[in-house]
Amino acid sequence: MTPAEYIIMSEAYSDRQQDEYRKLIYLAWHTEALARAKKLPKLEKLLKVKKSSKIEKKEVKKEDLLNVFSKKELLELAERRDK
Repeated sequence: MTPAEYIIMSEAYSDRQQDEYRKLIYLAWHTEALARAKKLPKLEKLLKVKKSSKIEKKEVKKEDLLNVFSKKELLELAERRDK
């Protein structure tokens, strides 16, 4: 595994962990809110799915790679890939 691949994998893992954390907080908040409610909303209203905005795609830019690796390291990685 190359250093660039390792960085990408670790960022993806971190993103998944943050998503899972947000889901747990969302669940805990709604569980407590419903427990305190005097009158429960209709189930259909709770299950209604809101349209989410378009998912932003992360693009790896050349400048970002240069910040992580030196030009020499990138050339070495390219040479190894081409072999």
